Amino acid sequence: MDPRVRTTHAHQLSVVHLRHLHEGVLQLREHLRCALLADSPQTEMIVYTRFYQLYKDFYLPFYCCKLHIPSRLPPSAGAEPLLDACSAASAETWFVMTAYTQDVLAASLYLMDPASLPATYTVPPTPPACEEAGNESNASSLYVSAQQRRFCALVFLYTCWSSATLPLHVILQALYPLLDPGVPGAPPAAASKWSTATGPPPEPQRTPMTENHIAADLFEQKRFANRKRLLSDTLTGLVLTRSHGVRALLRVLLLNDRVEADMTREAAHLLVQLLTSPVSTFWGLRQHRLGESVGHRNLSPVAGEEEDAEKVFVAHVTTALSVEDHIRLLAPQLLALLEEHAGATAAVSSGSATAAPPRFLALMDAARLRLPAETLEQRLHLGLTMLVNALVRLPPRGSDGFPRSYRQLFYTNKYVLSPGFGCLSLRSDSLVEEGDVIAALLRMKSLIKGVSLGAGSEAIAQVLPATAAGLLNLCALFSESVDGESDAARFVSSLIPATLRSLWTEVLSNPSLYDVCARALVKACGEARSHCYMPGNAAQPRLRYTRDVCQRERLAAGLQWLLLDVAATTPGFVHACVDAAAEVCLLELFASGVEDLTLGPVSRLTETTSSTLAMTSLISAPTLEADTSPLVALLERLSFEAAPEALFGPHAPSLASTLELLGRMLRLSGVLYRWALGLMESLLSATSVDLHLGVGDSAAERRLRLCRLQRCSRDILASLTLINTPTQNGGAWFSVVAGDDALLSLTSRVRQALEACLVRIEVRLCSSEAEEELSSYQSHRQSEVITAVRAEWHQLVEKLRTALDTRSVVDVAVTLATLARRVDDVIVDVSDPEPLYATTQSLLLLLVRVLFETDDVGAALRAVHCVAWLGMYRFDSKDSTYMADVLWSVLAESHLPSWLAAASGYKVATQGAAVSRLSRLRVRVLDILLSWTDYDEDDRTLRNLDDTLRRNHHTSLYDLLVALCHSRQDAFVQVAALHFIGSYALAMYPRISISAICDLCRDVFRLSPHEMAKAACAAALGKVVTALCQPSGATLLVLSELDLGTLQELASAMSSYRGRPVVESKASVPAPSMNVATEVDLHDAVIQQHGREMLTLLRAIALGRSGTLAKDVGPPV
Repeated sequence: MDPRVRTTHAHQLSVVHLRHLHEGVLQLREHLRCALLADSPQTEMIVYTRFYQLYKDFYLPFYCCKLHIPSRLPPSAGAEPLLDACSAASAETWFVMTAYTQDVLAASLYLMDPASLPATYTVPPTPPACEEAGNESNASSLYVSAQQRRFCALVFLYTCWSSATLPLHVILQALYPLLDPGVPGAPPAAASKWSTATGPPPEPQRTPMTENHIAADLFEQKRFANRKRLLSDTLTGLVLTRSHGVRALLRVLLLNDRVEADMTREAAHLLVQLLTSPVSTFWGLRQHRLGESVGHRNLSPVAGEEEDAEKVFVAHVTTALSVEDHIRLLAPQLLALLEEHAGATAAVSSGSATAAPPRFLALMDAARLRLPAETLEQRLHLGLTMLVNALVRLPPRGSDGFPRSYRQLFYTNKYVLSPGFGCLSLRSDSLVEEGDVIAALLRMKSLIKGVSLGAGSEAIAQVLPATAAGLLNLCALFSESVDGESDAARFVSSLIPATLRSLWTEVLSNPSLYDVCARALVKACGEARSHCYMPGNAAQPRLRYTRDVCQRERLAAGLQWLLLDVAATTPGFVHACVDAAAEVCLLELFASGVEDLTLGPVSRLTETTSSTLAMTSLISAPTLEADTSPLVALLERLSFEAAPEALFGPHAPSLASTLELLGRMLRLSGVLYRWALGLMESLLSATSVDLHLGVGDSAAERRLRLCRLQRCSRDILASLTLINTPTQNGGAWFSVVAGDDALLSLTSRVRQALEACLVRIEVRLCSSEAEEELSSYQSHRQSEVITAVRAEWHQLVEKLRTALDTRSVVDVAVTLATLARRVDDVIVDVSDPEPLYATTQSLLLLLVRVLFETDDVGAALRAVHCVAWLGMYRFDSKDSTYMADVLWSVLAESHLPSWLAAASGYKVATQGAAVSRLSRLRVRVLDILLSWTDYDEDDRTLRNLDDTLRRNHHTSLYDLLVALCHSRQDAFVQVAALHFIGSYALAMYPRISISAICDLCRDVFRLSPHEMAKAACAAALGKVVTALCQPSGATLLVLSELDLGTLQELASAMSSYRGRPVVESKASVPAPSMNVATEVDLHDAVIQQHGREMLTLLRAIALGRSGTLAKDVGPPV
């Protein structure tokens, strides 16, 4: 290449060149759309011309630059300079590769003839040259020749299968959308046909992580069926047989920054489905060396660069891929991916103890993904764990898919689980290096992280029991009490303890794994293993895998280190291990045919631990009859060193659960017997038992607790009776207990406490039965009362509705009198009014109609009484919601409610009678509100109404009342509203401020034309001031200086208020005017009286406050 061209190009593509490329691709894309809709030789030639030009101008120079070979194309006059090595790696080139590769591959796939492809394609070392197209030999300019179609096929195959072209994830990102319909919401039927089995797999839901740039339903026509099959087979082969095929698929479908957080699980399900569906035909990459035959066994993911082999070729496999071969192809990639962590280093795979820089970001190419490393790691572990779970999951035995799933599980265990985690089973005879152990720990950590992310625990439930012995063996290396080797960790790689601790940190952070993990670890301590991990020495400072027997004592020592060191701050996990250990020890006890695991005299903790966990040699030692089982010795140490919440559970353990655990442990050894009895004596005190017996939210829960405690106490009492009986089963224990007076006395006291506890339980059970019978009777009685009330109220409602419809005043009065008496009785008889909500709501509407229509004051008073009491005792709804809606429709809306207008017959709210009746209705409803301030002691009803109005109508009850005080309202409505505001402000204080009431008073005196409303306003303000100005120190805190000044100003103005001008006595005034004047004078006198009274109280408060301040300041010096 001309060096002047390199200097001119300066490591990047020019904007002009990019624009020409983009225009050419857009034209190619448009012609492809047309060609897919209508078959035309002329369109094929146009597509071929655009494709050839794009390949010649960009892709061929790009491939040559990557291979470091000179381009065989001479630069044409005026053309863009060819790519060099620097520009081939530029951001502009990357953009072209990712944006246009789909169009190039789609065009080549459209133009080629899949039937003419050979059964085996050898990947050439160089890209197809333009001369191979044979454009000059094609005599026609309208038809694409067979040689040109073959050239398109060569470009397609070379681009997909050569490692020297594009990153594999770019190719998958270009090919996969060609099978996608491309229409949002449409199922990707083509995507589900990557691997066509006997029965088609379920179609995955479409995800937005890929994009079809060309057209919807691409290659969906029948004439493209062979191309679609070639595309599907190529995708399957690329994923299964390329060295990083699964990683590339993860990059496209799951680790893509287009995948939103809420789409992660759906994308992971799609990934699992594509990788586990049966494979019928595919194109597979193979390395062929001399003397090898061709078959499924030669298919494997090619590691490294394919050109390292003598021949790298692609074969079209037309026979169905067996389950074994499918798993065998997936296994190496899956195991490698399970090792990936955001903090992992390259030293993991190599086995070197030397730290290396993190490789996770480089392998995942995170810089181009624009996602945080933590997010990439989480998605990776979620997808991989879901994949392994799918491989080991078994459906019901009778289902159609069980045979295949069982084979899948078998070969997954053979090719994935055994190679990936077998080194931790302590049963493998193969050579194990440090790197293998670290890799296995990292893989297990990945599965545990996947479980924490919600992938499911099927795989980890298979792995943990098999690897628990190896994990405990590694933990034992760092226990200072084993062989006196406190410096054993110096002779192993530092990555092992770091990886092991990080693994346990993940386990301890997921409480859902506590039970599975605890049972696996405890069960591993019950059997010696044929191999063992040993620390190295100064000459060979590395972990050694030997054929020495790993005894139970060493495994128990590892569990002890884990519980007392790593998990010391995680009581939930320690409790799960203690519970599992006690259960396993009891099983050993019963299986051995003896009554306890510690025969002989009662030993102390120091004796048992020194004889079991600190033996001179734990490796290759003969099996001895130790005094104490290793698990029992561990339980003894935990009983003295662990925290109570670690032994009995962190979440408020009950007395029954604690006694159950103690009852299991007391038979395991003499130390545990004495310890358990000592705790029981304290727990079974009368105070503790009575406190436990009274706990429970309901009678059923209390009875369940009592029955559990009764069963537990009886079991412990039976055990103590058996132990202290000189029979064949209890003889050994009897001799031990009978020979120790203190222990015998303790046993006797515990038995007495248990018997007393059982007596209390019997009494409580009898009381509980009586309570349940009483509750059942009351519930039955309550149901009868509610049924009777509902029937009676239905009858009264019908009578009242009939009386209102017929305008019978007498019937209305009589019915309301009966209803008022029944309401007084029902609020006492009914404890839960919820079953009466519907009946009460219909009754309330009818009572509002009575308040609207009736002119009888007595009937109106009874209706007000009924509504007030029903609302105050929440017979309408639980939080007065229904009552709030009724009040809103009456007080806030300018027209009659629709249900009231329809029932009363007033179709137009502007009719004179309707207007006057609506005003009267509002006055009566305000009387109902006022009654709640008098009878509802905690003002809960008014607070519920205010909260409901704020929530549903975005306004407060006070704002609703203020609107009723406007000058356009009726005078009586204004007076009633102001009169209620005075009481309401005191009941709801401090929800209503003093300044708000003062502002309302100013507006009333300034705007209202009714002197009666002004007098009511003065009375309301006087009531508030009188209540707040009581002679107590609280007034100084309630009233601020600003409020006090405002109130004094208003009181002063009211004390001298006159509502009409002064007239001379000689003037002749008509009689009606004299009556009005007299009425005004009366209102003025009321206002002035309230003003003078308020002024007196406020001045006294101000004087007292100034005296208090003076006292606080003190006399001047």
